[in-house]
Amino acid sequence: MNFLRRHWYNLGLAFGAIAIAVALLGNLQTVQIILLLFFAALSLHQFEELGWPGGFPWYYNEIIRPKGGPFDRNPLNQNNNLFINVWAAYPVMLMPVFFPDAIWMGFGIVLFGFGQVIVHAVAFNIKLKYFYNPGMVTVLFLYLPLNVWYLVEVYSHQTVLLWNWAAGFGYFAFFSAVLIMWVGFTLLTDKNSPYPFAPEELERWNPRGHRARLGLPENSAKG
Repeated sequence: MNFLRRHWYNLGLAFGAIAIAVALLGNLQTVQIILLLFFAALSLHQFEELGWPGGFPWYYNEIIRPKGGPFDRNPLNQNNNLFINVWAAYPVMLMPVFFPDAIWMGFGIVLFGFGQVIVHAVAFNIKLKYFYNPGMVTVLFLYLPLNVWYLVEVYSHQTVLLWNWAAGFGYFAFFSAVLIMWVGFTLLTDKNSPYPFAPEELERWNPRGHRARLGLPENSAKG
């Protein structure tokens, strides 16, 4: 489990590649193809946040949602990071692939995608006072077009009712409010967590000029 906590976002690239292969080679409906490509985009997004350029744990714990440290494990640590991004996100993102006619599930994914665009392309940049944050490229160039493609496909071939969007919002809310915020950031958050991020995970995308401009001490990422 320790290896998985440390390297899940690297392993996720393989799962993303499998999703792309199934989407391209499988005999699937178009909505299933889009949703599989969204899962692949999720794996790339996670790698952008934590692998390359990485640095999400640093700027989330120090700038976006500081809880007074230690900044290598509070509020985000390797354990709740694994839960949120793998044990919670993978089933939620893949479930609609197996039920393509349940478009409300797909709408939940679309709402998540648009929410990520707002967070990464607007809110985080304002908070960081910087033009980029790891995760922004994938949400703009993968999540956003896939969201639009899904909506065009669904509205072109199905009758969409208000309850579809309402149920989709419930699916999105369950993922965001229950799995991420309650389980991930309440039950699994611990300032004494035995699962801190490794120093190299904290130092990725951590330009000194940016830290100095924000008035952060050079060693603050180490807790």
